[in-house]
Amino acid sequence: MDEKDNKEFLFLSSSKYCLMKIIITGGDGLLGSNLVRELLKRNYEVSVLIFDKSPYKTLDGLDIHRIYGNILN
Repeated sequence: MDEKDNKEFLFLSSSKYCLMKIIITGGDGLLGSNLVRELLKRNYEVSVLIFDKSPYKTLDGLDIHRIYGNILN
C-alpha cells in the first residue's frame, strides 16, 4: 500500500458513513465500556463478549450486539 492509498483508507475509516465491525472482550468493565462508547460515537458496529454471569449494567441502553460466553471455553 503506498502513501496515497493509506491516506484514502484513513479518510474512509474516519468518515461518518463508514461502518466497521468490531468485537470487544471485557466490554462490560470500566475501560471496555468506555471503549465501546467511543467506538459507537465513531459509527462502528460493536459486538461485546460478555461473561454469562456478569452484571453488565455499564452497557445498558447501548446499541450493541451482545454475545454471552466465556473466552476460555
